[in-house]
Amino acid sequence: MNSSLGTGALTLLGGVGQFVELEKSAITLGFFIALIVITFVFSAARGLIKGIARLSQINFWLLIALFVFTLVFGPTLYILGIGVEGLGAFLQNFFRLSLFTGQASGDLWPQYWSVFYWAVWFAWAPITAMFLGKIAKGYTVREFIQVNLIYPSLFILLWISVFSGSAIFMDQSSTGGLYDVLNNGGIEQLLYHIFNELPLSGLTSLMLVFIAFISYVTAADSSTDAIGDLCVKDFKADSKEGAGLPIKVLWGTIIGLVAWIMVSTVGVAGIKSLSNLGGLPATLIILSCSLTLIKWLHNPSELNK
Repeated sequence: MNSSLGTGALTLLGGVGQFVELEKSAITLGFFIALIVITFVFSAARGLIKGIARLSQINFWLLIALFVFTLVFGPTLYILGIGVEGLGAFLQNFFRLSLFTGQASGDLWPQYWSVFYWAVWFAWAPITAMFLGKIAKGYTVREFIQVNLIYPSLFILLWISVFSGSAIFMDQSSTGGLYDVLNNGGIEQLLYHIFNELPLSGLTSLMLVFIAFISYVTAADSSTDAIGDLCVKDFKADSKEGAGLPIKVLWGTIIGLVAWIMVSTVGVAGIKSLSNLGGLPATLIILSCSLTLIKWLHNPSELNK
């Protein structure tokens, strides 16, 4: 979560920088991280229904609006074409690229990105699983898999087709213009540059800042809620409130401080280091949980002992 919070600070800095001249420094990054932390601690403190659920609903509809806007006013035909082509390439090369390490060819791409994303998923998995398990009470296993696995995966295929397709089209049309923005302006400027090429750029950039803020708040407050539950001695799985405010404030402060130190000192490299650092112990936890689950499936009666 520290890595996501650092990424969120960079994204907000780039967005606000579209309207107000800001310098990327430890002070400005600290301000945006503190703003995110205060908001998601307040949201988590209000509980599952009053805080997190309402923010998630707002975030969902804003993302849908942004998605439709980009599809309609962006290079629509190019997006549809490259989306179909990308899906075919994904299905054709899924296993080869999933297991590609670059060892024989000396390609460093897997170390820079594939391993980084593996670490991200492993680091998020235990806490995310706790939160999803908490909100899944009352639903069937089929409904849980559909809502949390199948539907999001299908939506991500469309989401990547729209936004990645738009980015590729703009980069090709400007002969590497996005690459220049990435090198000269930083990663925090890239997304906003894409929307500046579309109609109503001022409105969409402002909307994007708000969406980015809400997105990182909803991701962080759900994780803070789950982490807080681990600190409660007599926590009940069916509780909708979970840990108290002091515990959530404590964890929110710790997460914010670590993210601020890493992103303000070493930038994106610090974000990757945080993910790799959290992913290694999380991997051991997930493997242990998997072995426990397998053991329980072979002998369900042990669960009641």
